[in-house]
Amino acid sequence: MDGKYTYSQVKSVSFSSKSEYIVYPNPMHNSLTLSFRGLYDKNELEVQVFDIQGIKRFTKKITLNRVDKIDLTSDFEPLTSGMYMMKISAQDNTETIKIEKW
Repeated sequence: MDGKYTYSQVKSVSFSSKSEYIVYPNPMHNSLTLSFRGLYDKNELEVQVFDIQGIKRFTKKITLNRVDKIDLTSDFEPLTSGMYMMKISAQDNTETIKIEKW
């Protein structure tokens, strides 16, 4: 890598259940936030991150208790620079987002 980076637009993922997820910033260095709306107390959310070779780097299961965003910084800090796929699962819906760490 040459140390250069460009910013992409904020990625918004909408589920049919009227939930919306926003992951920012992307690309990111070490800090990453998952913001959402349309989910209520006691909903389960699972975040899985895979590297570009398909190897699962971490899984985080969260029970929502009136929070509207999750800080994933500590989960991403140990990962090296590169491309990752973030799989977000909630309420029988699954979406995958490409994340770039520089």
